[in-house]
Order: sequence, then C-alpha cells, then structure tokens
Amino acid sequence: MGRGNSHRERDRSSTRHAEDSWGDAPPSPPPVRPRLPSTSLPEAGAGVTARVKWFNPDKGFGFVALADDLGEAFLPARALEAAGYRSLEPGVTIVARLNPGPKGPQVAAIISVDSNTAAPEPRRLLRPDRPAFLGRERHPQPESSTGAATPDRDGIVKWFDPVRGFGFVTVAGEPKDLFVHVSVLQRTGISAVAPGQPVRVAVMAGRKGNEIGALSLL
Repeated sequence: MGRGNSHRERDRSSTRHAEDSWGDAPPSPPPVRPRLPSTSLPEAGAGVTARVKWFNPDKGFGFVALADDLGEAFLPARALEAAGYRSLEPGVTIVARLNPGPKGPQVAAIISVDSNTAAPEPRRLLRPDRPAFLGRERHPQPESSTGAATPDRDGIVKWFDPVRGFGFVTVAGEPKDLFVHVSVLQRTGISAVAPGQPVRVAVMAGRKGNEIGALSLL
C-alpha cells in the first residue's frame, strides 16, 4: 500500500507541474540590432575616383588616395603604361578600376586622367649669374672689392684664369703677389687680362691680407 500511494503522489505532482508550465508566457526573442551602412571598398572592376599621392618611375610604383575616405590603393607602373603614361604628378585625379592585391587594393586599369588637379611645383630661388667654374677651384669674391677705390699703383699681371675667375698681380712694394677677383675686372668692363699685362691697381685689405680692389689697363 505504501509504494502504490507514493507512485500516485509523484504522478499527481508531475501533472500539476505540467499544468502550471502551460500557463507561463513564452520567452522574449533577442533584440534585433539595426544594420550599419557598409563602408567597404568598391567591387573589383568598378570605377572609382582617386588622387595620386606619389609615384616614382624609377621604383615603378606609387599610391593613390581613394575618394570617400576609403583608404589608399597601390599604383603599379604597368597600369600607367597601359594608359599611355610613364608617370603622374601628385594631386592628379584619376578614375580607375581596382582589383584586390596581396596587401590591399591596387589599380588594375586607368579609365581617365585629370591633370588640372595636380599640386603646383614649389618655387625655386633664382641665383644671380656667376662665372662658370666648371667644377674647378672657386675663390670667394673679396669683401673689400665692393667699395669704391681709385687705382693709384702700378703692377704687372702674373696670371689670370677666366674660367676659375681669379688671378694674381705683382705690385711694387708688396711682399707677395696680390689676389684679383674677376668681379674687379667686370666693374670696369674687362673680361680678362693676359700675363705680363701692365695695369694700375688700388690695393685694399681683404680677409687674407692685401688684394686688388680696383684695376685699370695701362
């Protein structure tokens, strides 16, 4: 009798538990998050606008910045050559087709090129004309030669090299030959003097001693 009663009690308890569970509300589904717009690169083969960041024809490659902040793409030389170009300046706008590369997108073909957006070249400072020295020794222009001086002493040209732009004059009373710069001759319209040429000079103090500050032919 005891065992039969215990079985009946367990059956009634299971039945009540099942009836109670039918009355529970179903579980709520998980919330659905809204999908954000995609910012992935254009599909392979699609045309995309980009601007040249740099291109080195010696290395054979460069990079372009893609429009809409999509990053950058590798620009190989073969893509330029296929479009009839050897190089492109920074800032040039192109429309190109991209393909995936081993390290990211790369330009597969160039559809059009707009050179009007190229970055302007930096201005170069112009240097005043100077005598051509052809890589040989250059002697600095004497500081004292810029002042006014009147030739008042006689001398003889020892030698003068118009290519190097200087020479030396033997002046009476001076312990050594005096340096003369080509600019001293040019102020009086003289382009060159020959060895042994008699001249009249003005002697002035220079950075390394006395030198010729003015010269005229005799």
